[in-house]
Amino acid sequence: GKIGIGDLEYDECDQTLWFVNLYERKLYGIANISLSPYQKPTIADLVDQNGWEINTTPNINCVEGVLRPFAVTVRDGFIYASAHCTGELSAAATPSDLDAYILRMDLASASSAGFEIVLDWTFDNVRMVQLQSAGFWNQTWQTWHFCDDVPNIPIPSEWWVGGGNDHNKCISPMMTNIDFDGNGNMIISVLDRDGHQLGAANYEYNTTRLIYGHSEGDIMHACWDGSTYSMEGTAGCPRQSVSAVEWFSGDYGPLEKSQYHAEVNQGAAVYNAVTDEIIMNAMDPEKEYYSGGTIWLGPDSGLAEYRREFFASSTNGFAKAAGLGELELMCQPIPLEIGNRVWHDVDGDGIQDSNEPGIPNVEIVLTDLSAGGASYTTNTDSDGLYYFNEANVLPGGIKYFGDYELSISESQGALSAFSGATVVGASSTSVLPSAVDSDGTSDLAGSVKATIQTLGNGKNDHTYDFGFIA
Repeated sequence: GKIGIGDLEYDECDQTLWFVNLYERKLYGIANISLSPYQKPTIADLVDQNGWEINTTPNINCVEGVLRPFAVTVRDGFIYASAHCTGELSAAATPSDLDAYILRMDLASASSAGFEIVLDWTFDNVRMVQLQSAGFWNQTWQTWHFCDDVPNIPIPSEWWVGGGNDHNKCISPMMTNIDFDGNGNMIISVLDRDGHQLGAANYEYNTTRLIYGHSEGDIMHACWDGSTYSMEGTAGCPRQSVSAVEWFSGDYGPLEKSQYHAEVNQGAAVYNAVTDEIIMNAMDPEKEYYSGGTIWLGPDSGLAEYRREFFASSTNGFAKAAGLGELELMCQPIPLEIGNRVWHDVDGDGIQDSNEPGIPNVEIVLTDLSAGGASYTTNTDSDGLYYFNEANVLPGGIKYFGDYELSISESQGALSAFSGATVVGASSTSVLPSAVDSDGTSDLAGSVKATIQTLGNGKNDHTYDFGFIA
């Protein structure tokens, strides 16, 4: 949680990739991500070359620790980020120093506004039972300093000896994911850092002692009342279990084995709006030890509705470490459409005027310029409009980031009354000049053509128009 890149978030509306620089503790954005998959971004594509410190003004004060960010997500014009005080600087730090924050920045005024706090709490809450059958019960989070210094503690008060090996049960938090359900409630995934620091029967760094790590993170719920967020277990979000604050009680595993671990989130969850379910990555999600997979949770009930194991392994695999990363929903791709008008340029200025009519029944050919690419045809309607989409580009529709050519034969009957194509590249006072100009250039061999490079998911382009003069 100190070096490298933390969470990444792609904003499809702005084609911007946001990411957290863990070392600098800053947010950065790379613009124009979807304009071309073949072009590497440059420093000029950074939304702000200095980035944004994930903090407030004045700065949040951490006692015996550092404010470290990780998670980032975009919602309704705001970018949200997680940050918490780590207690990493001194043995004097306690769980009461693990202050946690969800911060928000308005993207419309990001250059001046910076971040504000929308939710805060402290990681000193009682958690659900940990290693139940081994005799350990409700646990609290520990500071980064405490857990990182565990091998030097001469006990093993924070270790469990089982099967001849030592099992680390010192849990320290790192908020790695934020999402929202259909009612605007916040879903916060907290990784147990053991999941990134330990594995299955790995040697301690300075001895031949074998250590097993457990990834016993948490998934937390913050209620949204229309104006503010309240953390689970508070008056504004009063869902509690008998001995610990817990909204998502289905966060446990494995099944049929005494619910050995009562907290198994591995740092990521995603809300599926279609099925109204939350899917989280998990340690021991089904019946097997040393496994990883996913658990489906009801956003309101907090109960597990479905479980899926992806891998089961022992000393040569992920085992109980955080073997799965962030979860993303792969939704049905949105098809592309290109078009859209062939018109009579009465005054010959290369710009569509409101009184200039469309030309009907003009045949237009779309050719895929990639190797082995096919050609497709359509005709303009009575208003001179035409479209290529998944209905007439078969099979599969128009490719994302594909190279195509539009061509119109000047010898066809629908154009017999016209002498040729109008001028190309004429300037216009229109708000969208490219939507009213002419794009077709004569190839001097009887055709008028225009080349296209399509964009990504759902990026329709209706600016390819062809003007003809009589």
